[in-house]
Amino acid sequence: MTTEHAPASGRPTLEQVARVAGVSRATVSRVVNGEATVDPRLRELVEQAVTATRYVPNRAARSLVTGRTDSVALVVSEPDPAPDAPRAGGAGVPPGKAGALADPVFGRTVTGLLRVFGPRGVQLPVSHAGDEDARSRLLGYLGQGHADGVVLLPARSGDPLVERLARGPLPLVLVGRPAGAVSVPYVALDQRAGGVLAAEHLLGLGCSRPAVLTGPPTGSGADPAHRERGAGFRDTVADHGAGEA
Repeated sequence: MTTEHAPASGRPTLEQVARVAGVSRATVSRVVNGEATVDPRLRELVEQAVTATRYVPNRAARSLVTGRTDSVALVVSEPDPAPDAPRAGGAGVPPGKAGALADPVFGRTVTGLLRVFGPRGVQLPVSHAGDEDARSRLLGYLGQGHADGVVLLPARSGDPLVERLARGPLPLVLVGRPAGAVSVPYVALDQRAGGVLAAEHLLGLGCSRPAVLTGPPTGSGADPAHRERGAGFRDTVADHGAGEA
């Protein structure tokens, strides 16, 4: 390998990386595009040359070769808050009205996604789908090949976007269990276990008539998580022979 430095001006090219590594341009292209059929010794030479030249792959050109965009769309699907709605954290904010973006769980979800995607060079563009116009724009954007997959949150009951994305060509993962009958991969907490733990904690403190408050069991505000937590709580109270308030 030679000791040629990065060019004084302009963007380093595959040809320059190839000269520094002492290999063909095709070999550099295969390494940069993540192909596995490259001799480990040559791969190491190319990786050293990429570092020495400070070469950065052209995403547009790479996408044409690999068929990937190296991005996953994070879609927040919820109605836009009313203009006069109280700010998140303010007094009197009704449950669910502050919005997913203001929910601490959203921040932790994004942090977890970035920890996985970041080291792999995958971008995480965020889109908000608050009404039908926004949903149509989003589906058009995704249909033009701007992402390799979609992470959707929150999975609201009756959300039309879940089924429409599920019918599309892109891999889809929901944050939270889907409320309908759509079969889609999802990541969610064990809500029933959470209800059990809450009941056991109160019973352990000596409460004889513990109470549980959940969301509505039916209707537009119904949430499977509410039902599962409530069921776990009530079953545990009943198993211990305590009366629920």
